[in-house]
Amino acid sequence: MRYSSLGFAAAVCVILAACLDGTGPRTTLVTRIDRAEADSAGSLNVAFTITNVGTQPEDVPACGGQPGPGVQRLQGRRWEEYAGGLCLAIYSMVPVSLQPDASISGTINVFQPGPGVYRLVISYQRDGSPRAVSGQFTVN
Repeated sequence: MRYSSLGFAAAVCVILAACLDGTGPRTTLVTRIDRAEADSAGSLNVAFTITNVGTQPEDVPACGGQPGPGVQRLQGRRWEEYAGGLCLAIYSMVPVSLQPDASISGTINVFQPGPGVYRLVISYQRDGSPRAVSGQFTVN
């Protein structure tokens, strides 16, 4: 009896492993950096567009109806949280539902970032790793 229970448990594990995707939830959100420039005070202003290139609606995290990405900075070989991603409690945090082939644009301002390589993170997986990110851009 013990071997049949062990065999059954092994079969269940194989079935579950076959159903899981090790890369996490996929996204069809594509983020384009439209403009990244410093203003006269040294703040970085980044304009971006998020497009749903898939066939199903996708939720975009938002603050007050506007996308609210986080900003990460490349430190050595690792991306580290740098700025953004905050929403005051007076604003709604209901995600924006982006229909297939639809786009939403937004801006984010980063106060006096140092020189480096940055990217926007639009959404995260449940484990906290980035799910939808922009291409990287450099601040000199």
